[in-house]
Amino acid sequence: MIKCNKNIDLNRILLFICLVIIFIHSFFIFRQKDGLDLDENASFQLANWTVVTIPEAISAVKNDNVNEKINTIEAMRNPNNCWITEQDIMSKYTVQPGERFAYFSTFLCQAFDVHPPLFYLVIKTICSLVPSLNLLIVGYIINITFLLLACYFIYKIGLILFDDNSWGALAAVLYYGLSFDFVNNATFYRMYAILTFWFVFLLYNTLKWANDGYADDKKVIRKLCIIEALAMYTQYFAVFFIFPMFVLNLVFMIIKKIKIRRYLKYNIITGLIYLLVWPFSIVHILFTDRGADVKGNLNALNIFGRLYEYKDNLFRSIFSGSKKYFLLFAVVAICYIAYRLIKHKFIEKDVKMWIGSIHFLDIVYVFGSAIAYYVVAAVAAPWAIDRYVMPAMPVLSLIITFIIIQMMSVVIKNKYITSGIMCLLIIALCLHWHQRVQPYYLFNSKDRVEYKKTCYNYDGVVIDSKTIRLLGDIELNYKHPKLYVTDEVNYYNLDSVLDDNKTYMVYMNKDIDNDEVISTLESKGFKLVKNDCEADHFYIYTLN
Repeated sequence: MIKCNKNIDLNRILLFICLVIIFIHSFFIFRQKDGLDLDENASFQLANWTVVTIPEAISAVKNDNVNEKINTIEAMRNPNNCWITEQDIMSKYTVQPGERFAYFSTFLCQAFDVHPPLFYLVIKTICSLVPSLNLLIVGYIINITFLLLACYFIYKIGLILFDDNSWGALAAVLYYGLSFDFVNNATFYRMYAILTFWFVFLLYNTLKWANDGYADDKKVIRKLCIIEALAMYTQYFAVFFIFPMFVLNLVFMIIKKIKIRRYLKYNIITGLIYLLVWPFSIVHILFTDRGADVKGNLNALNIFGRLYEYKDNLFRSIFSGSKKYFLLFAVVAICYIAYRLIKHKFIEKDVKMWIGSIHFLDIVYVFGSAIAYYVVAAVAAPWAIDRYVMPAMPVLSLIITFIIIQMMSVVIKNKYITSGIMCLLIIALCLHWHQRVQPYYLFNSKDRVEYKKTCYNYDGVVIDSKTIRLLGDIELNYKHPKLYVTDEVNYYNLDSVLDDNKTYMVYMNKDIDNDEVISTLESKGFKLVKNDCEADHFYIYTLN
């Protein structure tokens, strides 16, 4: 008993050390982040900007001036032909005095967007608790908290998969925690870190329930349903891991002749409650361009084409950017499958017993849910970019670790040696990707950093597209005392707006005809010099 307690204490200490290592590593990367993606900007604007209060909304309905209110909000969101100050900008992205915990506006913003509200409510809560906290820190706190929790439950799942071999489970935690995907997820301020956690948390609780024989326990089933609902309130792609686990539960329960009535009933009730709380999901999924893109991709069912598009992302995410390592692992995985089949079919001749075992069931859940989510999300994604498949990466990392350690165990029977070798491999992979690839969401290129040191000395001018407004790319990333915002149709009067004796930094949307704009401005006596630095969606010029 004393020995058992000592082992538990040691495992907890080792897990804590692993999590600290992962945190320090990700914090080192986070410290290099020097800007935000356009979608990241939207995260803070949609969460913190109080566009309307409940009394204002009621008043607009009573006085029949809803359209007028909407037009006012739109003008505030996309100002045009006017100067805006830094304070004006920050009022859209941070919680202002008197607006703390104003969740109604956050909820309403998401109703008119294409995402569910939970992630934005989390941002609003933290910014309301500490309004002065830097937004870069807010995003990191949210992401690293949920990702470390995901690592903790990967450890718990690893204990189940490795038959209580804590060393293998710890190796799986390190494999994911030191991967390229982890730091990308940690430094990309969208809802995918939270979604990653829900995937892992739901899988762990599903495995626990399955290992307990699918007990007809109200509390357990209710917990599963709550996790499913919270995942769906985070991102609609959650359905791509909820549904596979739901189907596996039903299949195994039917095979084992276990009643499914309560499980079905609770899931149906959960779905109805979800729609009552968030009816806008129907509009988002069925009647928006984003929903149409996803449905179109699913209908096309271009599985191999999409997986091919995602191959480079997969190599970087959890294979250290090495195609050779990926191919080597593929060979090891094939050998592992062949070994298990030969062992149980011809040597031990216990295929039926093995397939009927709890451990085989655990393998099916882990492998099935991760692969199903990755494939379906890759096929459905509006664009072949990493964010949509991020939630599968912790479980895929566990699968990789499990297969490699299992194959080593065929030759090396000592679990400490196999786990030690695995940890050395993980360190080598981490060092390898640091040398080969740069995290996507740091926005810290040398020319950008140098430009941002001086741009605050000048007022800015944004010449945006008339149809696709991308002002958010500038507002938080490039600070100016004030910005004059116009578009490709209305920029002609700049000579009456700007001071002839001052220098300005001009941001020109890449989608408009820059040559025409430059020619017109030069005909008015302005001189424009293109800057080496570029924003994501704008070219930058110095105007005299």
